[in-house]
Amino acid sequence: MNFVRSVKNIIRPALFARLTDRTAGNESEMDYLIEYQISAVIGVLDRWAERGRDIPVETLTKIIVKISSEGILPAVQEKIKYTNPLI
Repeated sequence: MNFVRSVKNIIRPALFARLTDRTAGNESEMDYLIEYQISAVIGVLDRWAERGRDIPVETLTKIIVKISSEGILPAVQEKIKYTNPLI
């Protein structure tokens, strides 16, 4: 079993345990949502490591929390407006 699969197998049950009372009847769909979120966070952490940890961990944490709570599109739109006021 590879490292990513091992991490997912640890995180998934913990998330399900926190959401059990709210997922009644939607376990299959919730599994896909959790898979998406776990994969996204692992992917971002992997990219950060590949880039030599080019931004502070605090900044990375803010990015992950923002995307996780608001979605990717608002985060991207904010950066586009911030870096290019003509758009």
